[in-house]
Amino acid sequence: MSPIDALTPRVGLERFGRLRSLVKDGSSVSLSEISVLIGCGLAAAAAISLLGGQRWGIPGHAIVRAALPVSLGLALVPRRFSGSMVSLVGAAGIALFLALGVGRLPLPAVVALCGFGPSLDLATAERFAKLHLYVRFVVAGVAANSLALILVLSRAWLEIDELHGFVSYYVLCYVACGAVAGAVSGFVFFRSSGRDREARK
Repeated sequence: MSPIDALTPRVGLERFGRLRSLVKDGSSVSLSEISVLIGCGLAAAAAISLLGGQRWGIPGHAIVRAALPVSLGLALVPRRFSGSMVSLVGAAGIALFLALGVGRLPLPAVVALCGFGPSLDLATAERFAKLHLYVRFVVAGVAANSLALILVLSRAWLEIDELHGFVSYYVLCYVACGAVAGAVSGFVFFRSSGRDREARK
């Protein structure tokens, strides 16, 4: 698959967007699209790394901060793998912040960020178009936060022997936060029903 094929416009998803898409007719990627994806990635990185000290007292809540920039990038640039690109830039941005001596490295949150973009790209693919769009966003959020949950539980397994109440509590929190992140980010930037492209002009 060539880079051009990887960034093919997704007209079906564009029809659901609340915001005006930057993708024009044709498959060429504009500088404005690239800038938006980079900007959204850095915003996600800042939400995770620079705001990592903001604790809500709920395990797994960090994905709620990261989900909005990723969904914004997908809404403005509805192309294949746009979500993955935002997550990739986000991970690179966190590394940049650390290199500059600022920010934090909350590994579970980084894993959730890295997983949300690809999960969103997959969940919103045309092959799953029969499912309601918001349901697909929820699934993407839960899938991404489940990856972070696996990391948390694996680290905890090495540190403590008894995980009974700990596991059930963390599973509930991570699944709930992933679902909320997906639902909110989907509702803010996408409609529940599509519109014709002409109506969006």
